[in-house]
Amino acid sequence: MKKIVTVRNSSEAYLLVEALRQEGIAASVQGESGVIGSIESPSVWIENDEDAERANALVAEITPKPSTEPKRRSPAFVVGLVVGILLGMVLLGILRDGNGKGGNPSPESWDTNNDGKTDGWGRYDAAGRLVEAIDDLNLDGKPDSWTTYDPPGMIRTVHGDEDFDGREDIWEVYEKGARRSYTADNDRNGVVDEWGRFEQGRIVERNWSFSNDKIADKRAFYEAGRKVREEYDRNRDGVFEETVQFDQFERVIGER
Repeated sequence: MKKIVTVRNSSEAYLLVEALRQEGIAASVQGESGVIGSIESPSVWIENDEDAERANALVAEITPKPSTEPKRRSPAFVVGLVVGILLGMVLLGILRDGNGKGGNPSPESWDTNNDGKTDGWGRYDAAGRLVEAIDDLNLDGKPDSWTTYDPPGMIRTVHGDEDFDGREDIWEVYEKGARRSYTADNDRNGVVDEWGRFEQGRIVERNWSFSNDKIADKRAFYEAGRKVREEYDRNRDGVFEETVQFDQFERVIGER
C-alpha cells in the first residue's frame, strides 16, 4: 500500500477514494479524525504502488493538493468550489473556441444544478475571456466564492465564505496558476489568525495566532506535502522554544 495524500476531513478523503475507484485504482481511507494538524488526519492510500503516478495525477487534476488546504472546509464548500473552478475552466475553453460571448464585457450567469435558479456569475473582459467567477456554493442565492483569473485563464486569487455567513474568511493567492500563499480567519471575528505559504503549489509552512494579533504561537513545516515539524512559542516572546518532529506517517518521533 502507498499513501497518496493527507486531507482535512473524511468527506474529502472519501470523495477522492471514489474518484480513484472510478478510474480503476483501488483505494481506501485511513485515519478519520478530520482535525487539522492532528496526527490522525485522514489520508488516502492505494492498494497497488504501481498506480501511484496515475493516482497522484488524478488527485492533482481534481483539486490542487487537497492535503495542504489551509482550513477545514465544509463538504458543501469543498464540492461547490471544485464545481465552480471546473465550470470556469469549461467557460474559458468555450470562449477560446470562439463559441462564447466574445467581445461582450457584460456579466453572465449560470445555473449549475439546473434547478431554475442562478448560482453562478461571470465577468468577462473586452475579448470575451472570463476574468472572475462568482459562485453560490450552498444555493441560498448569495455569493460564497470569488475566483479571479489572469488573462490567459489561470487562477489568480480565490476568496471564500466557508461558513456562509456573508463574510469572507479565506483568501488564497496564486502565481502562474499555482498557489503561493493564503490567509484565513478561523474564528470569524474579522482578524486573520492563520497564514501560510506554498512552493510550486505545495504547502511548506503554516502559522497560527491564537490571540488574533498576527503574532505566531504555532507554526508547522512541510516537505513533499507532509508535515515534518511543529514549533511553539508558548510565552509569545518571538522565540519558538518547543519543537515536535514527525516521521513519514506524521507520527511524533521527537520533542524538545
